[in-house]
Amino acid sequence: MQAAAKWIYFRSLMGSALGTCIAVFLIAAENIHPSGLLDKLILTFCPLYILGFAPFVKSYIELWVITLVGNAIIYGIIFTVGASLFLLFKSAWKRLNDSNG
Repeated sequence: MQAAAKWIYFRSLMGSALGTCIAVFLIAAENIHPSGLLDKLILTFCPLYILGFAPFVKSYIELWVITLVGNAIIYGIIFTVGASLFLLFKSAWKRLNDSNG
């Protein structure tokens, strides 16, 4: 069971890193060359980016922090749930094949 917990933990960290990289890449690309397509991609893959236009966000740094932390949390959760479900179905499939064989 220890190996499974490490595997899930690693996938969670990988998801957080991926979410942060996606946010950095899309926001940097928008700053270099703004376009409508990049705006749609940012709002699709960085859902907390829209909070940057709320009245309580006063600076561009706050927008970056909200987006990066939000993406890290969201993608970390998605990868954790995905890894957990994968291990669950893998063990169920293994038990099913062992009982039939």
